[in-house]
Amino acid sequence: MVKYSLVLTLILAILGYSSSSFISYSVNYADRFHPNQDLMTQILNITSFYNLQATNIQTCVGSVLYCGIRIVNQNFLTNFTSGPYEIVSLVGTISKGSLPHIHIALSDKYGSVIGGHLPSLEERQRYNQTDFSCPIYTTAEMILSENVNLVFQRPIDPQTTFDELQISYKNFTFVN
Repeated sequence: MVKYSLVLTLILAILGYSSSSFISYSVNYADRFHPNQDLMTQILNITSFYNLQATNIQTCVGSVLYCGIRIVNQNFLTNFTSGPYEIVSLVGTISKGSLPHIHIALSDKYGSVIGGHLPSLEERQRYNQTDFSCPIYTTAEMILSENVNLVFQRPIDPQTTFDELQISYKNFTFVN
């Protein structure tokens, strides 16, 4: 099945097929993060080490001591410090050369859930109030997927005025 998906992807890329949906195959990268490591830093370390260009978070389970999050429609970060918290969801896309777009949901000791945008390292620096890191409590078991034949970019969208995901096929070079 993977072989046929690759062939179809190559044909579509060569023909310049354009659609709002893209066919991709992926390679997975699994890692386990340890206590006190920062969640965002570790994700970016993996993508940088393997030079990943079009990455999505497949799954993550674990816990954090506390976490700085940007809640929807807010222009500031909120630091949730009464943890530890269980990571009940972590989703996002990471494109080389752009800020990652990651959302996190955390549950407290009562099962109440909070969530929002997990700020990148650059976004944290903009909010110079306190520590908005997200240190691991016991563990974070992470699987990232690299969409091998795609490129993710984040240009400013004139409609939303935010840096929105733009997906394209990689340019393939065939050698005789």
